[in-house]
Amino acid sequence: MQSVLLVWPLGSVEVGLVWFWWQYRMAEMRRSQTAQQAFSRRLIASEERERQRIAAELHDSLGQSLLVVKNRALLGALAESEGDARKQFDEIGATVAQTLEEVRTIAYNLRPHHLEQLGLTTTIRAMIEKMAESSGLRMTCDLDDIDGLFPPDQEITIYRIIQESVNNVVKHARAREVEIAIRSYEDQVVMTIRDDGEGFVLAAANADAAPGRGFGLKGLAERVQMLGGTHTIESAPGRGTTVTVRIGVGTGSEAKTWGPKFAS
Repeated sequence: MQSVLLVWPLGSVEVGLVWFWWQYRMAEMRRSQTAQQAFSRRLIASEERERQRIAAELHDSLGQSLLVVKNRALLGALAESEGDARKQFDEIGATVAQTLEEVRTIAYNLRPHHLEQLGLTTTIRAMIEKMAESSGLRMTCDLDDIDGLFPPDQEITIYRIIQESVNNVVKHARAREVEIAIRSYEDQVVMTIRDDGEGFVLAAANADAAPGRGFGLKGLAERVQMLGGTHTIESAPGRGTTVTVRIGVGTGSEAKTWGPKFAS
């Protein structure tokens, strides 16, 4: 006996209910996404304010105190005629001077004062040079001038995108070389960070299975989203990693999906 499948046609009422349910679900998803984006913006803004506060305290309070100790050690060394005592004052002064430099570096990384004084492009270049010097990696940068293309609150976010991407390479990639490029076009800025490190499996990193990778990628995505931009990550074990970020120039415009690439 042949079975017969009966299909009950949906009436206009049922179709309307399905349509309204679908619209409701889509609206709920949009509201949830908007709330998440707003929360991320507030969180990152709060983080920047805290960075600025700590940087100011390190520079103005601890930095000044260390400078006083260094000067007193110098005066003590000049006043002492005995070799051992003078040597101890010299050692104290040298240790304090090194600590003072470390405090200044930490304060700069927390909140680069060059951003307001010298502009975004120079500040990014200076950060890359410092990271290359401290890490021992060979870093090359090719930066177009992007000063004045973004408001100050977006400039610090762009700086953090580059800083955290390069820092992620230093910490996790086991690379020898890093290439950083920034290209400025009429309607967008394209930033590319490429390393020759060990690479990783993207699915594992997105699932937070790769130590240190998942959180870094999430922070990158949130910052790019704040700027209304897009980003892509290309990586595979043994083949390095390339991060490409595209930010539209203008008031919240979305970046297009074209831009330069490093030659393979």
